[in-house]
Amino acid sequence: MKEFKRLVSYIYSYPGGVKDKNVGFAKAEVRNGIFGLSVNLMGVYRDTPEGFSIYLIFDRTKKQGTYNLLPVGSVIINGGKGRYQDIFNPDNIASSGYTFSQIKGIGVLKPDDNYYSCFSLWEADEINPSKCVYLPKDYVIKEENSEVTEEPEKPKVHEEPEVHDAPVMTEKPEAHEAPVVTEGSDMPGASDMPVSPSQSGPVFVPVSNFEKKKETIQQPENQNLHDVSDVDFKIDFAEKLFLHADYINAFDDDYYYDCIEVTPEMLKRFVPGELTDNNSFMMHGFYTYRHLLFGRVAANTNGTRYFIGIPGMYSNKERYLATMFGFNSFKKSHRSDYPNPYFGYWYAEI
Repeated sequence: MKEFKRLVSYIYSYPGGVKDKNVGFAKAEVRNGIFGLSVNLMGVYRDTPEGFSIYLIFDRTKKQGTYNLLPVGSVIINGGKGRYQDIFNPDNIASSGYTFSQIKGIGVLKPDDNYYSCFSLWEADEINPSKCVYLPKDYVIKEENSEVTEEPEKPKVHEEPEVHDAPVMTEKPEAHEAPVVTEGSDMPGASDMPVSPSQSGPVFVPVSNFEKKKETIQQPENQNLHDVSDVDFKIDFAEKLFLHADYINAFDDDYYYDCIEVTPEMLKRFVPGELTDNNSFMMHGFYTYRHLLFGRVAANTNGTRYFIGIPGMYSNKERYLATMFGFNSFKKSHRSDYPNPYFGYWYAEI
């Protein structure tokens, strides 16, 4: 039987670098050679849905009292709530050289906005955010003479890692309970925690890429998803979407035409890559407005044939999120069923 390890600990907010209230919990386990990480948040309030980075915390070599923070993913906080879930190789996390046994805790924060930082530590009671070093996404450590040494430190640059899985509504644990560390039994699930009736706002529930990534770790990918036959299949599937759909009069001009409403599951059948697989912004738009927009692009020199539109209201914060997830442009819509003058679609051509 392969080794099984599990750690569960509460997450606390650190406004201004000072430990404050409980805002969720983190779970980490190694089972059958796979490291599964889950972060459940509640009570991290922002004015609009906003992305936070997920970090794993490690000791800094030869510099006690400080920590290295390795980015492994990100989560959208909506209505104070969010959930992140992913899997890794426990012997080489995110190709960094770090192992599961070296993890000291979890961080949920933005390097440029420490006021809203949140931490969950396995052992230490508190952490000083000012002593944290934010590693780049592609950071790799080296082993020399059985001692871990670091590559030269790179400038602190905030990067948004990939987003995975779905936030769910959970009730936070008792604020003053001690962190829980257990091994060898089943992990408590988010479904065991009732929804707090005092919370409001749309629930952000992205589709998970967890099982697909699990299969990738267990079995190397053998297929080439970019060969000619695969492209032909995707185009054929896209064209079939138009056969029985009702067309939407969405825009004033005809550059984007034959617009139809689709679901994320439809798009994942033929749209390649992270634009759909791990796109939390797309899922937020879908669960808020109950549709995505898909249509044709007029003849152009870019080689694009279709576009994907994410419904939303134009604002600077939403523009930041849209750009972060691959939808760099906004087009106002004149749909009569959405009369708000700021309503439109964040779009990307494919």
